[in-house]
Amino acid sequence: KVKDGFSTIFKYYDTAVLHMTGHDIFSNYIFDFTTIEKKDNLKKVKLSVYKNSKRKKLIANYDLELRENSTNLFPAFRVSCMHPYEFTSRLTLNENYIVVSSAAQFNVDGHVVQNRLIDYKEVDLILQIP
Repeated sequence: KVKDGFSTIFKYYDTAVLHMTGHDIFSNYIFDFTTIEKKDNLKKVKLSVYKNSKRKKLIANYDLELRENSTNLFPAFRVSCMHPYEFTSRLTLNENYIVVSSAAQFNVDGHVVQNRLIDYKEVDLILQIP
């Protein structure tokens, strides 16, 4: 930790090829966003995930609380918290929000996963690899 910020060290060990196996199995999935409530700079949204356009088989429900932001940070939430949809780029919001909390219920096994954003700071990162 440094004054008015933080410091980190990055150690490069090796390069690995990332394989996005199975990401195209979601090509028929429907991701349906419904606004539940909008108040000041907060917005509550329900995201329903269906297996196909018939919308008969509900896969999961996400209750999302969004806060207005200068940029769209929903993709960061998708990559970090929405497995197995992290590489499904068509799953996005076209608005500038950051997800501050979420609760996801999966119909396959009924379990619920909750997330809450504790802190968010913009970081200027300069990474030099020799």
